[in-house]
Amino acid sequence: MSRLLDTVDRMARREAAAHTLPASPATLPHLRAVDCPWCGEQAPPPTDASDRPIVTVLACEWLAPRALLAAAALAKLAGPTTELRFRSRATWLTYAVGVPPDVIEQLDRLESTERWVDDVLAGTVPDTTGQLTLPAVTRRTGSSNDLTTLLAANFLTPHRTSAQVDRLNSRYLETRLRTVAERL
Repeated sequence: MSRLLDTVDRMARREAAAHTLPASPATLPHLRAVDCPWCGEQAPPPTDASDRPIVTVLACEWLAPRALLAAAALAKLAGPTTELRFRSRATWLTYAVGVPPDVIEQLDRLESTERWVDDVLAGTVPDTTGQLTLPAVTRRTGSSNDLTTLLAANFLTPHRTSAQVDRLNSRYLETRLRTVAERL
């Protein structure tokens, strides 16, 4: 359990650090939604964004604007000729692992896919091959009358997976908040 908590804490601290990056005039990423096999939410037809970095998200999830700061910072560091592709954690879990994913088993693997942010925070350009996972919590989109559901942040997916993941999510959110407060 200690290893698992260490992984959750690393992920939370990384997101907190990314959230405190200064906003830059770099090209903002384009969000591209894909169908969600968990809930069946269908993505709208894709639009052309070939001149901008692309962030792939599930059709049912929403990322806060600050979640895109790491992607914008990398775009600025890497320059306009570098093709950049990003994805949410939920997209990685869904399409790299499957539905429903064994989240606990995959947590270390997921954490390793977002280490590129550590390089960006240090001012260096990481390997940009393939899709880079954004270190960011996600929320549900939609028109639910249940405001709690729409506002609930989860560090892995907009879908509830298990009581154990709920406990890890609480730990994550507490660590992220504490780290942001320390960095301000």
